[in-house]
Amino acid sequence: MAQGSGKTNGKNGRSGTGKSPQKRKPTGRQTSAKAAAQQPVRREITGGVLAFIGLFSLIAYFSVDALFINFIRKVIGGVVGWGFYIFAPVMFIGAYIMFFHKGRPVAFRLTAALLLPVLFGAMTNLLFSRADLASAGGFAAMVSLLYNDGAQLAFGGVVTGLLSFGLERVFSVYVAFPLLLIAFLYFLLAAWCHSRHQQVGGTGVVMDSSRWEGAPVFVRQGNFRRQRGDSRWGSCLLSAICTAG
Repeated sequence: MAQGSGKTNGKNGRSGTGKSPQKRKPTGRQTSAKAAAQQPVRREITGGVLAFIGLFSLIAYFSVDALFINFIRKVIGGVVGWGFYIFAPVMFIGAYIMFFHKGRPVAFRLTAALLLPVLFGAMTNLLFSRADLASAGGFAAMVSLLYNDGAQLAFGGVVTGLLSFGLERVFSVYVAFPLLLIAFLYFLLAAWCHSRHQQVGGTGVVMDSSRWEGAPVFVRQGNFRRQRGDSRWGSCLLSAICTAG
């Protein structure tokens, strides 16, 4: 009898106290609500700032006599010269990137967009500027001359002027301009590259960033083979740019 009761108690101990209560799995609504609560909003805030700057830059295109508008026109023109004329569209592109990122990486695309006014201003300096920077009389005088010309939108611009001047002195205008043009087109494509699924090289790895989890998810889809007749170099170049971003 003692042995039987002992066995019974042992079984009861195993069955009654050995199992821990199971946790309930969260439902789909709870998971989506939790994910939405964890999504950061710093990108949306940055997009709002870029849209705000782009709006005032767009107003500065017109003959509006206001202190703040004149200040924006002089500062942007003094830095990027004729890059001022594409500055407002670039700000709106940056705002679009930040508002509609959908979990995709945005650092490279935003940087590529912000470089467009610099490259455009440098190209216009190479083609049309007649400022003699070599005889300006020192670096400070050169910066002052470039800023004043850029503030009056007579080419110039501190960053664009120094960039174009340095490239011209090192490579000559015949090499510097193609380099700037290629860089401008590359960063323009990179800024607009926002495909949902991006082919990574030739490994068959596809980046799926359709869901916002804070980081892209890489899914392997077997061996990738290029089919015969599928040699679209434009799409390959765009895919490579997307992968670089």
